[in-house]
Amino acid sequence: MLKKIITFFLCISGIFFNSTLTNLSNFGIPLTWNISFIIVIIFFYIKKIPIKKQLLYFTFSILITYLLVLFLHILFNIGEPIKEIKQTTIRSSNVVYFFITVAFVNLFKTNKDFIKYVYYILNFAIFYGIYEIIAKNFNLPQPLFYITNNQSYSIVDNVQGWSRSYRLRSIWAEPSFSALPILLLLFLKHYYFKPKYLISYIPIVIYSFFTFSRVVWLTLFLFIFWEIFTSIITRRLFYRIQNILKTVLIWSIPTIMILSILTLYSSIYFIDDLSAAERGSSVYISMMLWLEKPILGFGYNMFEDLSKEFVKKSHLSLYPSKYILSLLPNLVFQMGTLGIIYITIVFKSILNLTGINFYNRIGILIIFTVITSIGGELTYFPFFWLMLATYHIINYSDNYLDDSSKY
Repeated sequence: MLKKIITFFLCISGIFFNSTLTNLSNFGIPLTWNISFIIVIIFFYIKKIPIKKQLLYFTFSILITYLLVLFLHILFNIGEPIKEIKQTTIRSSNVVYFFITVAFVNLFKTNKDFIKYVYYILNFAIFYGIYEIIAKNFNLPQPLFYITNNQSYSIVDNVQGWSRSYRLRSIWAEPSFSALPILLLLFLKHYYFKPKYLISYIPIVIYSFFTFSRVVWLTLFLFIFWEIFTSIITRRLFYRIQNILKTVLIWSIPTIMILSILTLYSSIYFIDDLSAAERGSSVYISMMLWLEKPILGFGYNMFEDLSKEFVKKSHLSLYPSKYILSLLPNLVFQMGTLGIIYITIVFKSILNLTGINFYNRIGILIIFTVITSIGGELTYFPFFWLMLATYHIINYSDNYLDDSSKY
């Protein structure tokens, strides 16, 4: 019973990543730290823990990359030391949470419980999000409105962005933060739980629409498009050319760069849309600045001040921004060339999950690549690492195996 309770809290802490039990100044201690600490104590009393080599290599590769970035930034006086240490600690803790989650679930054989908990909690979040709009219109209580209290993440109001209307956000601080939860829920529903009736997808569609987030809309659209596309092309073709597709995806980081830079057009064609203009400007400014320090980057949390200086000097109609709203420009600006190595390791880890159907892995990577090209550095959030942990746990689960042999 205890192992199932701990498994449940592993899910809760990753999904409710915008919540915290303690805020220190402007830093909120993630819930993942609390549960990870408890599990480390449990592991301490267990002499031998069976750990997959693939999991171990991936975890250490990411941690070494983070530490190498920190070492180089301090050595060459890049960024501010306090910010560098803080960001490295937060990012490393996410990876530790991922590792502990997968190791614990595999050790105590709670794979099915974990997957069910994630699935039902995400469904709850969707239904609560739909309840939000009802509560708003009929002045009903919203008991989870203030649960997004972690100061380590941006907390915004619901009436924001291009729509100028009330935007659903459920248990997350910002409507666009729903993109990865929607992607994971769609994956679990369609490939793992496999409901008989399409009507079960309606709540996801309703919630996604009323977030008025283009990143969420794009996630939903791409998932539907991928399913239609693969049904036309047939999955057999994917298995025949999977080695070619693996090579293309692993070395397609420039493609992400191109997709990111294409958001520049938002500041040209949608100049009256401040949200889109800021998004495009953040990509352009970050890439121009990165060219000045392509190897080491500028360090963490340095973009806001530098973007303001860049806009003052520039003759273009640009908008300064606090964040870089695209994955790869964000990584290379902060981490330099090591940012490319980092995201390549992440991509390869998903491709290596042979327990998940190959065409599903390709779909996950394509959708993730496109939505992060306009959605920011989503790998910074604990939810991304919960999502990755879920894929790994499914990969090691006996009831979900690669069926490529059928083709």
